[in-house]
Amino acid sequence: MKSLIFIVFIASALPVNAQPVSPLEARVSVRLKGAPLATFLDTISAQTKINFIVAEGLETKTVTAFLQNVTVRDALQNLLQIKGLSYQQIGTSNTYIVTPRSQHSENLITRIYTLDYIPLIP
Repeated sequence: MKSLIFIVFIASALPVNAQPVSPLEARVSVRLKGAPLATFLDTISAQTKINFIVAEGLETKTVTAFLQNVTVRDALQNLLQIKGLSYQQIGTSNTYIVTPRSQHSENLITRIYTLDYIPLIP
């Protein structure tokens, strides 16, 4: 059985000088049909410079995804949740590890908000 792999990249629609707060906020488009999980992660990594480490035993997982202009965070959360996987950042690096989700863990979503502040001393 042959699998078809289509990869499409769309650059983020940010202004020239603007940078995303986090690499997970970068926007990508991916079209994969029956591709290995590693191909999906490699596609995202090539576009956003995010590093992924895949736990042993996940080599047989396949992915079919047709995503257009979504954040990396949304793509990872949705697809990995469907596959029973999770991802976690290693320290403060740009590296994430993909592992099987624990049967006893809750589905938690982490959101990062940037806050502005007013200095107290003029």
